[in-house]
Formats: sequence, structure tokens, C-alpha cells
Amino acid sequence: MAVNSGLLIGWTRPYVGREKTAQPKFEEYIGYLAKLQAEKKIESFEPVLCDPTGHDTLGGFFLVRGDQARLAEIQRTEEWRDWLAFGTYNLDGFRIVGCALGESIPDRMKRWQKQF
Repeated sequence: MAVNSGLLIGWTRPYVGREKTAQPKFEEYIGYLAKLQAEKKIESFEPVLCDPTGHDTLGGFFLVRGDQARLAEIQRTEEWRDWLAFGTYNLDGFRIVGCALGESIPDRMKRWQKQF
């Protein structure tokens, strides 16, 4: 599988009052991503916890690496949509951002250079 894309799945912090709900889900989400990796639906993933730097900064994220088509396919599944609902409801600043990685970086840079 070519690693040309990624998903940054980030948050600021759990909503106040939902901390006890969010904490165990972190490990459960790692299990979900490990299952996707074992099934070869993603290449890899990395959980990241950020140092606190202010009120609305990124508190943490998962970087999920994989092929763009397979990442799009995963995002259409019911299981993904359940996780999306969990993040939206329980995590302040929840976001999913597509990322260019690896061999797709030169193409992205060429597109940006056309703008100058």
C-alpha cells in the first residue's frame, strides 16, 4: 500500500463533564485503528498528545497514514461514522483534516508553486 495520504484526527480537550466518557474511549479508538492496520486498511497510525500552550490549541491527535482511496473508503463505513459522532459530541475542537504525505508532497508543492 502506498502511503500518500493521511488523516489528522484532532481535538482540543473533552467537553467539560465528559472527561470520564472520553478517557476510556482513547484506548478503544487505538484498538479500532490497530484493527484497521491488521486488516491492511491503513498503513499505520500514531497517537500524539500535545503540550498545553493555551486555551484553544490542539490537545492531541491521531495521524492515520494510508492510501487516499482506502482512507476515503474507511470514512464511508458505519463504524467510522460512529466514531465521528463520538468525537463531535464529546470532544471540543474535534476535527478531521486530510493530509498529503510521502510521495504526494511533491505534487502538492508543484500546485502551490503555480500560484506564485
